[in-house]
Amino acid sequence: MTSPVPAGVAGTAGEQAVFRVDHVLGLPTVQNLLALRLSNRVLEPVWNSRHIEQIDILWEEDLGLVEGRAGYFDRSGTLRDVMQNHMLQILSLIAMDLPTSLDGHALRDCKVDVLRSVRRLSRDEALSRTRRARYTAGTLPDPAGGDGRAVPACRDEGGVDTDRGTETFAEVGLYLDSERWAGTRFLLRAGKALHRRRKQVTVRFRPTEHPSTLSAPANELRIGLDGPDDLALHLTGGALKPPSPAAVTLAAPPPVSDLPAYAHVLLDVLSGGSTLSVRGDEAEAA
Repeated sequence: MTSPVPAGVAGTAGEQAVFRVDHVLGLPTVQNLLALRLSNRVLEPVWNSRHIEQIDILWEEDLGLVEGRAGYFDRSGTLRDVMQNHMLQILSLIAMDLPTSLDGHALRDCKVDVLRSVRRLSRDEALSRTRRARYTAGTLPDPAGGDGRAVPACRDEGGVDTDRGTETFAEVGLYLDSERWAGTRFLLRAGKALHRRRKQVTVRFRPTEHPSTLSAPANELRIGLDGPDDLALHLTGGALKPPSPAAVTLAAPPPVSDLPAYAHVLLDVLSGGSTLSVRGDEAEAA
């Protein structure tokens, strides 16, 4: 590890000894985001607002406030618990310009550029482009086809202060003021006690301009992050005469790692690396 920095020393020297870890950066599926762009010629040339209409970053969970975390969560909420850290890290990796190298410093420079390019919401935009909510009592479906399970209302979970009004669901639509992404919408959505678990990035491409394809659905690239974690490219095929579009899906599991996410983060720290940690200016920008 890097040597400790004396008290009072700040700036770059101090950052060499500080590791703000986020285990999501250690997920093999998240590390795969950059590899997809760096290694595949079919993606990087269209990775911009001319070809991409919207990118959804989803962190949807089918669990409520269980496992003794209600007290903690009630003091943070979905915005602080997952959106301002995990989801903005994913946004920065998805939207960044490619770094000149995979050195931790160059990589984090590019991530900071993305976060600083996010357009601030006006008061009116905050009302029209964001949503917050809390789940009430109900029944969540059983993925195996059973009767489902009953979930109490968030306010009835042990450790929840009913006067706080802490959100369990949050959604925000963002725009980036950058040459690459001018005009593309980024939708971030996270929530608990939803009807299914879905942590993924969905890249929604703009429709082609040929008249015969107007009735065809737009292409989508779905990148699973943590359940489901598959990779799927949704295209359109079918017959031309008469026009009869048909869905064509190319799907595959992502590369498999023999280590869990936390192990990747710890190895990065123990080796003095910085690729999987968050720099100070990056945390402030988020």
